[in-house]
Formats: sequence, structure tokens, C-alpha cells
Amino acid sequence: MVRRRECACVAMALALLVPRTSSAETHEVALQYEAPPGCPSRGELEERVGALTRLAVFTEGSAAPQRFEVHIDRRGKDFVGALRTGADGGTRAVEGESCEDVVGALALIAAIAIDPRATAGVSARVAAPAVAPAPAPAPAPAPTITPVPTLTPAPPAVEPDRLPSSPLAWRTDVAAGAEMRTAFAQMPLFGANIAAAIRGQGRLAPALYAGFAYDTGASSVARFALATGEAGACLQRSLGPTWVVAPCAQIDLGQARATGIEVARPGDATRLWGDVSLLARARMNIPLASSFHAEASVGPSLSLTRPTYVFEEPYVVVHQVPLFGLFAGLSAGAAVW
Repeated sequence: MVRRRECACVAMALALLVPRTSSAETHEVALQYEAPPGCPSRGELEERVGALTRLAVFTEGSAAPQRFEVHIDRRGKDFVGALRTGADGGTRAVEGESCEDVVGALALIAAIAIDPRATAGVSARVAAPAVAPAPAPAPAPAPTITPVPTLTPAPPAVEPDRLPSSPLAWRTDVAAGAEMRTAFAQMPLFGANIAAAIRGQGRLAPALYAGFAYDTGASSVARFALATGEAGACLQRSLGPTWVVAPCAQIDLGQARATGIEVARPGDATRLWGDVSLLARARMNIPLASSFHAEASVGPSLSLTRPTYVFEEPYVVVHQVPLFGLFAGLSAGAAVW
């Protein structure tokens, strides 16, 4: 309860710094809202603002004269929320133990930015003093109410357009999937992979992963197999609670093997294999089960080794590895920590 009251007081202090409208007429606002799973919805935020002031009218699109951008992130055990009130309004941020508290504080800031009179009812709820008890047995005197103290505006909690700094939170995932690659053989190779990853949590955060893959394929004259270890790094961009996109760089190192078939004297050729891929990756967090996700990757690859496979008698080139190829993959995974 103490933490909730502190959050409300901080929200009121920050709200005093938000540019306010002076019109008594309704005020149209375009609202952009992003929050982690389990937080109150955008509709609940609008209802809370509406409970504080009747002047707020929320609309869709960018034609409204006022625009609010609300973004909430989880930081360790707490939640941090930021409200940006248009191009010139700056950014206000609050922190609380629950997403419910943070949404309530941001609703208060938004309401006061629209209607300065919204502070009257809230001030009484935040810091209303107790009424002096009537002495017994004399007749009770008229109750004396101490005036609500005036809150001194606090300095801005954050610099404009920046959230407060805090340690980056990480989580560990494991995943398994299928992949396809070209270049190594005459035809595309198909196989499976497993990987583990550590991912930063936030709107823009790094990710590192490593795993193992095995791919095979066959033509009319040879069988091909490729066993590699994979490692990569990504820069993730969160598009909301469901979608994350990221550019990634991946390196594969391992062993490539080709075996002749349907020839008089088939032989094996084993070579060192290496390639580098630049991938575009998209991840979808499964709704109602945020620990699980599905992921897709695609991009070009550059061959670091380019072996040539031939039949010796008679001399026939079976395959010359080209410089560039294509990599694509699909996987599913879950957070383990």
C-alpha cells in the first residue's frame, strides 16, 4: 500500500510538468499503447483516464490534435512505464512493483495533461488528512479538515525521449527446428538443428545463440552430408508483446562429406566446411503462453571453403561449390530461465 501511494504521488508530481490544455471542451487524443503480457489492456487505460476526466475522447489514427505514446517494460521484478505527450511534451516515466500500479499512475498523468481539474479528486484520495475525532462526552465540534498540501513540482525524472537506465534483463531459450541450405551440393540440403540462446529484454536488445545442425541430400551420382556447429548474434527490435524482428550474423563451421553412388568404384571425400550468413529473423511469442515462441530466418550465405567434388576415372566434375548460397530455417522453442 505504501508503494502504491508513493507511485501515485510521483505520478502527480510528474503530471504537473506535463503541458496542459485550458479548454473545457472535449479533447481528442490518439493513443499508442505497448505493454508486456499480463498488463492491463489499452481499453483499461482509456477507462482509467475517462474515470478521472470527462474531457478525454480517444480516437484512432493520427488526425487527433494530441498524441500520447505509452510504453511499459519489465525491469527485473518491477515495471517501468513511460508516457510521451507529443513532439514537444517530453517523456514522463514511473516505476512500480506491478504493472497495474504503473498503468494507474500513467492514467493520472494523462488525465491531468488533458484536464488540469482532474487533480482535485485525486489529491484528496492521495493525501486527505484525517478528521479530528469528537471529544466525549461533550458535543462533537465541527470537523476540521487540514488543507491538502501543495505538491512542489519535481525535476523531470528522465531526459526527453529517454527511459531511465537500469540493468539489462536476460532470459535463456532453447529451440529445435528444420533448415534448408544451398551451395554445398548440386541440390538444396535439408536437415534439423538445435540451439540455445540468451536474449536481452527490452524494445531494442542484443541476443546470442549457438547450436548444432545436420543436413543431407542426394543427386543421381552422389550423396552429400553436412554436420556443423552454428553460432550467431542478433540485434532484436520489439514490435509489441507478440512480434520481435532482428538482423543476425551467423557462422557455420564443420565437416562436409560426399559419397559417389551408382559408379564402379564409389569413394568418399571429406572436407572442412565454413560459411557466414546474414539473416533476417522474425519471432512470434505465442499468445496466452509467453514462454513459447516460433521463429523464421532467411538470408544469403557466403562460402568460406569451396571444395570441388570429382570422379577420378574418368575425370568428371560432380560439383564445384559456388561463392554464394541461401539459408532458411523454421524453429520452435521455449524460455527455460
